[in-house]
Amino acid sequence: QLRKISYAIKFSSTRLLPHWRAICQEQRLKARIMPRDVKTRWNSTCNMLAFAVEYQHVIDQIAGERESNLREYELQGREWAVAKELRDVLEDATLFFSRETAPNLSMVIPAMDLIHDVLDTRSVSTNFSVAIKAALNIGKYTLNQYYTKTDYSETYQIAMGM
Repeated sequence: QLRKISYAIKFSSTRLLPHWRAICQEQRLKARIMPRDVKTRWNSTCNMLAFAVEYQHVIDQIAGERESNLREYELQGREWAVAKELRDVLEDATLFFSRETAPNLSMVIPAMDLIHDVLDTRSVSTNFSVAIKAALNIGKYTLNQYYTKTDYSETYQIAMGM
């Protein structure tokens, strides 16, 4: 829903975009456009969610107005809670991979171990909803699939031998 709101506002430069900017000004927020969630950029979802949580009142207002034709994308309280939880989970990974000493090939397994530990801990945490816990478990499963692929990677074997 957030992706669709973002797209609608960005590509409605004569109607929704000026209204978005006006609401931002009313809310005393900088009139920024929601970052797009790009499938090929793993951290873009985190960026979009962080922005959406910060601009929640603006998004709620514009989506809730009949004239905007965005009511079908309006988020309810539980959906905002899930968005906040997901932002928190993705933020840890974003910070880890965005640090100055980014993981290189020889750091693949230690990085994967760290990610697995975080996924494992959070997937049983009572702080997260069932939906987020299920997503974390899917992430663990996917990560385990990558573990087995490192055994067959010549490049990885060479990097570990150096």
